Amino acid sequence: MENNSEESGVFNLVAQYYDLLYKDKDYEREVSFLNDIISDFDPTTKSILDLGCGTGIHDWLLARRGYKVEGIDMSEQMLQVARDRGAHYPNVAYRPTFRQGTLENFHTEERFDLVVSLFDVVSYLRDFDGLRAFARNVKASLKSGGLLVFDCWYGPAVHCQRPGTRIKRLENDVIKLVRISEGHFDPNRNRIDVEYEIFLTRKLEGTIHTFRESHALRCYFEDELDEILGQCGFKRIFAQQWFDRSAPSVQSWSVLFGYQAC
Repeated sequence: MENNSEESGVFNLVAQYYDLLYKDKDYEREVSFLNDIISDFDPTTKSILDLGCGTGIHDWLLARRGYKVEGIDMSEQMLQVARDRGAHYPNVAYRPTFRQGTLENFHTEERFDLVVSLFDVVSYLRDFDGLRAFARNVKASLKSGGLLVFDCWYGPAVHCQRPGTRIKRLENDVIKLVRISEGHFDPNRNRIDVEYEIFLTRKLEGTIHTFRESHALRCYFEDELDEILGQCGFKRIFAQQWFDRSAPSVQSWSVLFGYQAC
């Protein structure tokens, strides 16, 4: 994701209601599944870099399992939520650290055993130049033989199912939220432009705020990923669906990939 003020502004707004919007996301199960992958491929893993960490739930859950975690995100507001979350995890041995950066433009002082980028963040890399910059940065941040694990929108499934219009309604003690999403797909460029219209009601004041978000994404095919990441010193070791580890299909909107640094 390019670090421009317009896109950063979108995610700064999202930070206000992100956890409500994805309250049904099973972070515990995802971290448990990721831990199984680590056990299978490199049980000596101790350090993890999380790119596009958002509000940090994955990171604190990984820290609770004993990993040393660093999270990077483009939104300072998201990162502040992630830092504040530490109050709920007082006994972790290694408290995660969080700092600002983008997928295409980050560097780390140390090298990690594992780099992850979850919740389809890689799909925000809209062209091969961005994907290549991401891969080079990851390679520089990994120890020799280290593992990169990420998920992204899967080309065959997106072409088969096509984005549509969806409505989501949620509320907590403070706000009510209605989000209407419309996806516009360009099959020639594998680009998806998602427009969100959000209606946010603050219950105490009774005020309603309406605003829009625009998200530009790309779906990827296995051969594209293999070629670009291969050029940057990676070899693929798996492509699978979340949780059941079955092979990707046209029903697999989001696919989990694993690449090892050569």
